[in-house]
Amino acid sequence: MKIINEKEWRGLLIFENSSILALKIRKDMSKLIDDIRKFKHIQKLKQTYRYSERLICWEKESTADHSWCCLLVSDYLLEVLEDKAPWKYELDKLRMHELIIYHDLLEADTWDIDMDPSDSDAQKTKQQIEEERMPIFMGMIPDEIQKIYKPRIEEYEQRESIESKFVKLVDTVEAEFQCFLQKDLFESWTREYFMEKRKKHFACFPELEYIYEEVLEYYTENNYFRVDKYK
Repeated sequence: MKIINEKEWRGLLIFENSSILALKIRKDMSKLIDDIRKFKHIQKLKQTYRYSERLICWEKESTADHSWCCLLVSDYLLEVLEDKAPWKYELDKLRMHELIIYHDLLEADTWDIDMDPSDSDAQKTKQQIEEERMPIFMGMIPDEIQKIYKPRIEEYEQRESIESKFVKLVDTVEAEFQCFLQKDLFESWTREYFMEKRKKHFACFPELEYIYEEVLEYYTENNYFRVDKYK
């Protein structure tokens, strides 16, 4: 039986450690490539067009565009709140930014459903479609994103935290800013329908209700709405 000296032992250990390291690198590389493929699915949000692909400001707006602008609208509204009601609200800005980034992520899989009255049939099935697709979608995104996405989307949908209520308001206001001055987008809307869909989101932040009131007044004075009540 051959006796292995210390030098040979060290060589064997180095070889073994190198093999283990090589296997780990290959495993990490395999996960990275898999995660990149999963990100390609998430990036479909850039080509998920809102408003049933109707033109917004003479071009299509993607859900990714909307989410980005929501971040800016959030900062804008926070500054307004701070000016009108300093220290009244304790809002976690980072948490809200996470809610904004993730609030429409599922649309990379389900696409957007227009809230225009003419698309009411699709709106009725929206929740069912999202509930069916959510478990599938979770398996199509990286584990690291799942850990953030799951609690944030649950918080947003439950609408119990003050941050989730604020982000829903942001979502509403951003859409209104985007559609402003485009009367053709409101050809199916009545004043009553606008009030039904918009007013409720301002309830928790009365200091911001002037936005709703002034936009409603502008639309009314400039004949944005149908005169007959939409059925």
